[in-house]
Amino acid sequence: MLSTNDIYWIAGFLEGEGCFTNGKERSTIVQASQKEREPLDHIASLLGGKIGYNKKGFYKWYMSGSRAIGVMFTVFLLMSSRRKGQIEKAVKAWKARTNHGWYKTKCKNGHEFDMVNGQGRRMCRQ
Repeated sequence: MLSTNDIYWIAGFLEGEGCFTNGKERSTIVQASQKEREPLDHIASLLGGKIGYNKKGFYKWYMSGSRAIGVMFTVFLLMSSRRKGQIEKAVKAWKARTNHGWYKTKCKNGHEFDMVNGQGRRMCRQ
């Protein structure tokens, strides 16, 4: 469980280095980039997520989906108006999606899910 100090640290770090957006395939993302990896390791230890490295020499921490939405809701009141605007835009796009993955009733080709495979995933017979 996060302490109040942890939440304030996360909010301050994301205020300075973070970004709240929608990424590829309309997933909701919270991310932060740094030259030094240590602060990103700290935020990853608190929230989870992944850390990557790009060709420009920056480390990037990120998380997506409903976990990212949870982070956005947690830090919202502590953010500047600019960051609040980013969060509101990302959450609005997330809410506009009628199905958030688990609730889909059709495959990408429009066929109804009518069976479950051996791994417990729903699928259509087509």
